[in-house]
Amino acid sequence: MSKSLTTINGTPDRFPHESNDCSVRALANCLEISYATAHKMLAKHTNRQTGRGPDLVSLHKLLKSLGFNCTALGTTYTARHLKLKDSTVKHSTKGATLGSIVPTIKGNAYLIVRGHALAVRDGVAYDMGWDISARLPVAAIYK
Repeated sequence: MSKSLTTINGTPDRFPHESNDCSVRALANCLEISYATAHKMLAKHTNRQTGRGPDLVSLHKLLKSLGFNCTALGTTYTARHLKLKDSTVKHSTKGATLGSIVPTIKGNAYLIVRGHALAVRDGVAYDMGWDISARLPVAAIYK
């Protein structure tokens, strides 16, 4: 298996001085909406501040309200936390990495790894257009 996963830059319209906006980019790419629309949604529904990531529980509630179902993977803190906060979360104790999960996804999905989020559309990862480690454990998949 390759050590890195090349991503496609799916948000060329991102705000130039924004940072820590992976959740915004992932939402925009997953829903195929503009960066500005995703930015407003996260600010409104998760109280996301510019330059900071959203609260995990608020993000989870937003994604569920948009019709996504969550599967938590492995024993990461994020997976355990989501399962404790919401009994409807499917949980698989078997972990998976980006490299093993991304190629198998059909349709659109929002993935959470430790400290990062990205979108996948039909087996292609959308992030910033750079390589990320294919060995990163996936904590949650929203489809």
